Amino acid sequence: MSAVTAVDLFSGAGGASLGLIGGGFDLRLAADLNPACGLTHKANLPSEFLVADIRDVDAERVSTRQASHPVSWISCSRGHRVRDSR
Repeated sequence: MSAVTAVDLFSGAGGASLGLIGGGFDLRLAADLNPACGLTHKANLPSEFLVADIRDVDAERVSTRQASHPVSWISCSRGHRVRDSR
């Protein structure tokens, strides 16, 4: 049985990508708008990394999608706990 192919959109530095690989997925592409995330991802993970606004990426290139939980409450709070109604 071959591994399921995955793509990690809005990947950040690659936490979900690492989990996908550890779970046996064949991660083909990770993408994020932040170039610093790309440097970390490329240093630690084997998949291709695309630094781009996902709205500008050809949909034909992305066939399998993976989504992680939103982390905006962490990144926007700058370390301070905030209430998030989600």
